[in-house]
Amino acid sequence: MKPILKLTVALCLQFLAITTFAQANKKTFTGIWELAQAAYNGQPLQNAPHGYLKTFNSDGTFANVQMRNTGAIISHSGRYQVNTI
Repeated sequence: MKPILKLTVALCLQFLAITTFAQANKKTFTGIWELAQAAYNGQPLQNAPHGYLKTFNSDGTFANVQMRNTGAIISHSGRYQVNTI
């Protein structure tokens, strides 16, 4: 990925995080996380590739974003609900 594109995507994600946290209330779960480790089919945790992000928005939606050399894609998205705080 070109450096300017990486910077643009990073700034957009940071802006999203800032606006999300500013709008958050006690009944939402908000933020952006990068997957650090994953386990498949009961196997031990292993380091995950860089660039797998999950965003939780204050309006109850989420998206999984994968950063690739060819650009970013949303692998899936949907709605979430916080059952307990």
